[in-house]
Amino acid sequence: TQSRSSAASDVYKRQIIYDKEDVWMAGTTTLLGGVVLQIDNKGCTDPPWGLVCISIGDCKAFHYSWKEKKVCDVTAGNRLNITDARDPGGRIGPYVKDGEPDLRNLTIVALGVEDDDIILTVSDGVHDNLDPQTLGKSPRELGVDCDDWKEVDSAIATEKKQSFECAKLLEIIGENESLITPKLITRRLLNHCMTTTSSGREFMEQNPNCALEHDYHKYPGKMDHTTCVGFRVGLNDPEKEKNRMESLNPDIWPF
Repeated sequence: TQSRSSAASDVYKRQIIYDKEDVWMAGTTTLLGGVVLQIDNKGCTDPPWGLVCISIGDCKAFHYSWKEKKVCDVTAGNRLNITDARDPGGRIGPYVKDGEPDLRNLTIVALGVEDDDIILTVSDGVHDNLDPQTLGKSPRELGVDCDDWKEVDSAIATEKKQSFECAKLLEIIGENESLITPKLITRRLLNHCMTTTSSGREFMEQNPNCALEHDYHKYPGKMDHTTCVGFRVGLNDPEKEKNRMESLNPDIWPF
């Protein structure tokens, strides 16, 4: 833990507070970064690639398995406050005593991945629109004997939400293999966020001087910056990519 903290602190000190006369002049931000490495696994059945990432805050990485057609949350459990999206759980930049970063949920993850798998990294403005709570669903709808997310045990709420989010993302990805590309998944995710938050955005546009009612049934979703970066695992093969159809269907391309 100490070595992880030291490494993260070194990154933050060299970048966030660079050229600042006073450490508190610098801002704060969450961090999600990683690398995919090819593994020499001759003679064994281990995955040929490895994903290693570091997370501080509430951005997320999802892994789509091309063979199994499943989605998993690589950064599972990184949101410490499961019912309040205002707390990212951690951040780099001056935040605690002596201008040190907030490393409460600093996590390093390693995962074996296969050729053609897809990795998606998203900001909270994306994955919060996969969250059953912000989509207006009660715990009871997910099989929990309770009607308020604040009353659900943290471990149970985390498990239920992660399962729902991965299933929702898999639904958005779809089943048509010719349309399962990082670019099209990114577009569909952003389209989902725009559609989900439409009622809230319309209210705020029509009532600029009124506060939006905190009612996820009436105004589902969360309006926030939406960033999504996706890439396919494996060596670049121009011919293979050329054969992957990309449609301009307006249901897929929202812009």
